[in-house]
Amino acid sequence: MAPIEEEIGALDQEIGDKFASIEGLYQQQEDLAGQLEDLEAQVRELDQEAEFGLLSVISGAIDNAEKLEQNPASMAGAAGVSLTDFLPAPPSRGE
Repeated sequence: MAPIEEEIGALDQEIGDKFASIEGLYQQQEDLAGQLEDLEAQVRELDQEAEFGLLSVISGAIDNAEKLEQNPASMAGAAGVSLTDFLPAPPSRGE
């Protein structure tokens, strides 16, 4: 009977170790899920910043095109007017 009890004890220990390992994996999964949520939030924020920056550039380009339409002589190199006056400012990076 003793060898069987020893084997049962060893199996119980192995089962306990497996459950501890599984619990560790579940904790790791929870930690990674939290990290993933944080990364998703960062990606959404960066996407919104990029969208806003692109809209700013497009809006600036439209404004500058309207200015050029109102003053076509500026393209011919009129005094005091430079093509760089019509380029949109790069969006700020908010870092």
